[in-house]
Amino acid sequence: MKTLHITLPALILAGICFGQESQPQPRIFLQATSHGNVWAARRDQSMEMAKDFAKNCPDVKVTILQNAADYTVILNHIEVGAFGRDNQFQVANREGDMLGGVREKGGIKSGSINGGVKAACAAIMSDWQARLAAPPAPEAPTQDPAPASAPAPAPVQPAVSQAAYQPQSSVQVQPATVTPSGGDSLGDAARKAKQHKACLELAKDNPSIVCK
Repeated sequence: MKTLHITLPALILAGICFGQESQPQPRIFLQATSHGNVWAARRDQSMEMAKDFAKNCPDVKVTILQNAADYTVILNHIEVGAFGRDNQFQVANREGDMLGGVREKGGIKSGSINGGVKAACAAIMSDWQARLAAPPAPEAPTQDPAPASAPAPAPVQPAVSQAAYQPQSSVQVQPATVTPSGGDSLGDAARKAKQHKACLELAKDNPSIVCK
């Protein structure tokens, strides 16, 4: 049975390669405008930029989707005559802010696209490494939901006495009876009342008459 021997330098090299492969790569979006008085000035210089980034900046990925890019590189290419070349670069992050160093200089100026790509690559990788080293932003604390309030107790209905709902038919009314005073009968009382009324009629014209 053969024994596999792995040397220490091989392990170190494998660890370095693994670390490089696991590290995320920034995506860049390229945009270019070209001006000049020669026919070659009208070419889309973003093709030339992509070729120079692949050669001089292999740690980035070129994408054609701007909303998926971490950085945007804008080139303003001016070509006058056979030897007049001027290239102005702007490099911005995902938020649209120009990178530090590039912002203070008003952009990158280079006589060749290849030289401007190298300077843009250095600015992008420096900012990217700083972003990877920065601690993640703390998450906002979540507030506990408010406890549900207890339902209000139902109002207590007052007790109704059964006596208030007794039917009226249960109350018996006894007819009133009129009993003549002094033991007189009803006929005698009526006669006396008639005589007293007649006496009062006579007393109106004769004050000497007293009715009892």
